[in-house]
Amino acid sequence: MVDWKFEGQVLVLIDPILRDPDTAKFQAGTLFLTSSEATARSVFHKLSSVYGVGKVQISKLGREFAFDFVA
Repeated sequence: MVDWKFEGQVLVLIDPILRDPDTAKFQAGTLFLTSSEATARSVFHKLSSVYGVGKVQISKLGREFAFDFVA
């Protein structure tokens, strides 16, 4: 089941960090970000500060960064 409310909140939260041509989208509960490494780090720190240290995991997949949220 997709949690549209959660995904929308995350996208609104990180929007001020993103720069053109950065893209952010959710797929199967994972946030995929196409951006510079510096921007990905800023997004990771923002999400960790809001959802808690250890609650967000980041992985690099080719040119994208994947963010998974853990319960």
